Amino acid sequence: MSTLLTLALVGSISALAAPPVESSRELPRSSLDYSALTLDQGQLRVGLDDIDFGLLQSVQLGSNPLLDAVGIYNLRGRVGGRVNAHMAAAVDASGHSLRLGQFEANQIRVGGRASVWAGPLGLHGAVNATSLTMKGSPDVTQAAPLVAALIGKERLAAAQGMIEQAAVDVGVRAMTISMRAAVELHLARAHALVLQAGDTINRQIGLEGQAKAVAEAIPGDNPLSGLVDAESSHTGWASAAWQVVGKHLNLRVGVGFSNVPLAWLVPSMELSWKIGRPASKHQAADQEDEQKVRAQPGNS
Repeated sequence: MSTLLTLALVGSISALAAPPVESSRELPRSSLDYSALTLDQGQLRVGLDDIDFGLLQSVQLGSNPLLDAVGIYNLRGRVGGRVNAHMAAAVDASGHSLRLGQFEANQIRVGGRASVWAGPLGLHGAVNATSLTMKGSPDVTQAAPLVAALIGKERLAAAQGMIEQAAVDVGVRAMTISMRAAVELHLARAHALVLQAGDTINRQIGLEGQAKAVAEAIPGDNPLSGLVDAESSHTGWASAAWQVVGKHLNLRVGVGFSNVPLAWLVPSMELSWKIGRPASKHQAADQEDEQKVRAQPGNS
């Protein structure tokens, strides 16, 4: 699996490494969501449901506090960033974990991504491999305090009684490989039209016990059947969005379509705020690159 990801990343970088169209104007900005950029050391990005922090130069860590609050503990990281003024490459990983009594759910994702900017265009590609395991009989009375407060302890106890009566015992193992691509058309340094698409290119699912019985009971024409059918691997989506990436504000709003209802929504939307100034070494690299471009004949 790691070999496949390495080859995919190298291939993406090679494909995107065409000579950039030189320009003396300021370089465009891109979103961290789909690009290979990272936060600079000391920078903080706060989104609607997530937080990222530049731990070191070209190393960032992040988490989703809302998931933590409901008992799904999670952490993500990215290493890499800008290679020069026109290219960036990174590897990233994330993990999620949930415990409810004897029930355990764990998800691990690893991937690679690359970006290139040429004139008004920005091209971005990513490949990710995700492993998901779920096993055991859940005890929902051990849910996080926030969940208990929202739903109510009495309702959770009643639900637990139904689970025990049905002798629920989950067994799921899944491995997926997915791709995501984005094309930016920069109309100004901070404004861009963003076209995105993604799909699951390979899926392997192993179901045991009641999980297998539930999957077999889902009609073939139901949109959810594609999620549990190992032979139906495509869960594609595509979207078009207007994006603003300023020094602090990141905003993206778009529309799209997908095989699975509303799967396009999250990657098409963004609202976040960055705190902290960029590292001086990146500013110096950008200025040096632009000075070289201006020094070329015809760019005075």
